[in-house]
Amino acid sequence: MFVTVGAMMMVMTKAVPYIKSHGGFTNPEAWRSFVVYIALLSMSITAIAVIGIWKKDNKEHYASAKKGEKRKLREYVSVLKNNKPLQMLIVAASTNKIAGQFQSATLVFFFMIVIGNVGLQPRFSALTMPLMLVGTVAGIILAIQLGKQDEIKQEPLGQEAIDVVG
Repeated sequence: MFVTVGAMMMVMTKAVPYIKSHGGFTNPEAWRSFVVYIALLSMSITAIAVIGIWKKDNKEHYASAKKGEKRKLREYVSVLKNNKPLQMLIVAASTNKIAGQFQSATLVFFFMIVIGNVGLQPRFSALTMPLMLVGTVAGIILAIQLGKQDEIKQEPLGQEAIDVVG
């Protein structure tokens, strides 16, 4: 997460001056050249990732590398249908992705249309990033603590311990 936020900040910090220097936000050529730049950056990072996992990417490291064993679509559907935690993970990941897209679009709209200065967006994001990181870490700690309490409550002796402490 920290890498993603950092990369986003770096791209946003460089994107606004780059697009402004190539004709502004209304110039399609500026966006075309920026998209090429982002695509090249993405391909380079992907190549670095492939090089990083090259040695471990062998059939012997796969979980089910048995030959002749073919999975059917019915098996996948059955797993998705009967696995409630997996369903919740899919819903959580999907809604998180959608919320992130809405947040990005809203910020762009706000700084471009309402304020009229997109150059302020990276500065604003740089100021709010520490608060986002603190909130994320606090949320993780809270989830761990609440998860541990739920586990303790399920055990017979654990509930007595919670009653004594709390």
